[in-house]
Amino acid sequence: MLDFIDGVTNSTLLRFGMNFRDFISQTERTHDQIAQQLGCSRATITSIAIGRRKPSLSLCRRILICSGGQVTA
Repeated sequence: MLDFIDGVTNSTLLRFGMNFRDFISQTERTHDQIAQQLGCSRATITSIAIGRRKPSLSLCRRILICSGGQVTA
């Protein structure tokens, strides 16, 4: 599924953001802590979590690894 990131629709993007947001809430980590772990900025994490921005393929893979496969949309 990650190989098709360029064809992501807005509804898929919103689902990804909501799942990512849920993951952040469940882990009780801050956006800063997650950004540091993923190697990106806090602003990037926030934008993805609210569905304003789609992550790159590389960042999708890092999110998948960081979440232990919980973020899958």
